[in-house]
Amino acid sequence: MKKRILLIITIILIFIIILISTFQKNTYQGKITKIKNYNKRTIINLKNYSMDFVLFDNIRYLESCNSLKIEGEKNTYKNKSQIIINKIICLK
Repeated sequence: MKKRILLIITIILIFIIILISTFQKNTYQGKITKIKNYNKRTIINLKNYSMDFVLFDNIRYLESCNSLKIEGEKNTYKNKSQIIINKIICLK
């Protein structure tokens, strides 16, 4: 009986951890140091972050922003950390 209760509690806790990790958003905020526009993507560098922020779109209004708030997923490309941007907000 105790083993069964322990198993049920463990399954419930694993489910809760999965839910929390699914809805947790990675948010980054900072001043723009560099913007590189390519044909189908834009690479943004923010002050105090050593990684690139990659947006698979070419957005021109970013050049008028001083700082950004970014939500995205961490990824590795050619052994370099980068953030794939899901949402971007201009803070000026």
